[in-house]
Amino acid sequence: MKLDMHLHSSYSSDGKVPPKDLLKLAKSRGFDGLAITDHNDIRAYAIVKDLAAEMGLILVRGIEVSTSEGHLLAYGVSEVIPRGLTPSETAEKIVDAGGICVIPHPYRLVSGIGEKASKKIQVTGMETINGRSPNGDNTQAERLAGALKLPCTGGSDAHVAEAVGKAWTEFKNPVSNEDDVIAAITSGQCSAGGCGMTSSETVKYTVKAFSKWVGRGFKKV
Repeated sequence: MKLDMHLHSSYSSDGKVPPKDLLKLAKSRGFDGLAITDHNDIRAYAIVKDLAAEMGLILVRGIEVSTSEGHLLAYGVSEVIPRGLTPSETAEKIVDAGGICVIPHPYRLVSGIGEKASKKIQVTGMETINGRSPNGDNTQAERLAGALKLPCTGGSDAHVAEAVGKAWTEFKNPVSNEDDVIAAITSGQCSAGGCGMTSSETVKYTVKAFSKWVGRGFKKV
């Protein structure tokens, strides 16, 4: 079974796809479920949770939180986690809210928390295949996860329709709901699948991301 565990809907400041369309795309591409992880926003879950059940999809509550040093993924939370805290403080808030914390794209410029911070905080897992990260960065993330003995997850990090399902988390045993998914990640009964960006895609993405960063006045998403 496989779920795309990192997706952005139109409720993210940089997302383009309505939440309902994310479900339809995931279903059409053979996925068993997904996590909508909008930037600092959880509204999409309530909008599509009933539709997900009707479609036979597992929908995991998620949010991508902006910390003072980069992003962290939270799964299983039903409240917005304050942005701008340190990675350690953010991870603690996620646990206090009843969720688990996963480090996404640790080596990404601007929005990755970096190797140093990754080694300091208490988390459940690390995203080792991110569809919007260069393959080299994903390889580094996999090595870091191995060194820290963290379970590996994957997600497309899609902000547009064509990217949905480019990377995913595969589960060794059947999962049927959010609790099963979280338990499997916590116990390491999962692996990352899919691929990141090629060299040419990386160049295009870097130029585009840098332009947006400048346009935001050098502020992080």
